[in-house]
Amino acid sequence: MKAKIKKTSKEFNMEYFAKRDIKKNALAISSKQSNKIASYEDVSVNYEKSLQKDNLEQCPEYWGGYSFIPYYFEFWEGHESRLNKRQVFEKKNDEWNQFFLQP
Repeated sequence: MKAKIKKTSKEFNMEYFAKRDIKKNALAISSKQSNKIASYEDVSVNYEKSLQKDNLEQCPEYWGGYSFIPYYFEFWEGHESRLNKRQVFEKKNDEWNQFFLQP
């Protein structure tokens, strides 16, 4: 896939976070995502502590996301014979076109 991508604005993040389920927000607040941990129990304890907080609708400064607008998809189907099927969908001038590529 190819796409135009941009970081979501602080305003968008705050509005979206406020609409999310409280349990999802508690996890987002309690987790230091992708950091190593001593045990899974630590994750559970931190999560339970976060559930007790009053500001679970308030978006943390570090929280956010990205939006993207795709303009190219390639689906690849491999075959033992290497006669692979490569199907492409590409958007040009607001119109999606479909075609195949050589293996």
